Amino acid sequence: MTVAFDRRVAEIRPPLAQPGRNCWRVARADRFGVAVDGDAYFRALKQVLLGARRSILFIGWEFDSRTRLVRDGDEGDGPNEIGALLDHIARTRPGLRAHVLIWDSAMIYAFNREFAGLVKMNWLTHRRLRFRLDDSHPLGASHHQKIVVVDDCLAFVGGLDVTRQRWDSREHLPRDPRRADPAVSAYPPFHDVMAMVTGEAARALAEIGRRRWRQATGEELAPVLPGDPQALWPPFVPVLAAGVDVAIARTCPAWDGELPVREVEQLYADMIASAQRFIYMENQYFAARRVAALLADRLAREDCPEIVLVNPGEPVSLVERSTMGGGAGAPAAPTARMRPFRTAARLLSQRGRRGRQGARQVDGGG
Repeated sequence: MTVAFDRRVAEIRPPLAQPGRNCWRVARADRFGVAVDGDAYFRALKQVLLGARRSILFIGWEFDSRTRLVRDGDEGDGPNEIGALLDHIARTRPGLRAHVLIWDSAMIYAFNREFAGLVKMNWLTHRRLRFRLDDSHPLGASHHQKIVVVDDCLAFVGGLDVTRQRWDSREHLPRDPRRADPAVSAYPPFHDVMAMVTGEAARALAEIGRRRWRQATGEELAPVLPGDPQALWPPFVPVLAAGVDVAIARTCPAWDGELPVREVEQLYADMIASAQRFIYMENQYFAARRVAALLADRLAREDCPEIVLVNPGEPVSLVERSTMGGGAGAPAAPTARMRPFRTAARLLSQRGRRGRQGARQVDGGG
């Protein structure tokens, strides 16, 4: 997770982000922007990748080489499927190296993923494009980071993988013929966000990616000379802030002699505790019991801020439904992992009778 904060706030009170407590590092972003939903992200990603000159580093939970990036209007230069695009870039840029690291998923997810993706991306592509699966984690865990870094100068980080059932427009139309992928003729609306950063913050995210690659493969990736972030930045993505500090928080299991890291959880706790006017939480899932308990504690206090929770009304896939429970209108009882949201929503509704707090679920995939 990446959190931006204004330096003027830090001058008035101690900064919320504290490396070693609730984040790994605070780094300067020369530019900060947000790509909202798959349409904006995939379009921006294609343009940035086509501008790469030295390095592409992909870290993800899931990846489908057949994913189409631009789905209306001019597709621009180069192939439009992500796998073919990466291969094209590797073949036509002699000085560039591309590395893709994706979670080596459990068997329960296998039927939702591209068949023989490793063969296609590692054996049938140019040698300068390397694709690996990452199983360096405890039993029952997964790797869930979504990071793309180009030329060590511009990075995407957030909640969107480049895979099936992720593309959608800002309109989230009930029926959209563009919302179709290989083996999925149609799927419900889907919402998620990717942050964009340049400068020191992008190099910090590249460091996380190289560390992940080393843990998974035993190979060291050397940093590259940073490219020109202004030339890479897509003109259609607004720059929301310039010259700001961002905090990078992680969640990592105890593994291979490393202690567990729970910076994201602690950052959530500190944000909830320090909020003065409002708390807005938009999540694909709400399964954290500690977060529900912290919200309940704030609700019990007289200085409770306005709180709004936005959660999907219905998981998209069968696997999600079986592990996370049905949505608001599902006949099946929610699983234990959905109960924190239901608990928080009930508490917010009770408090809302006396104030403005409330919880809402929205239909859609994410």
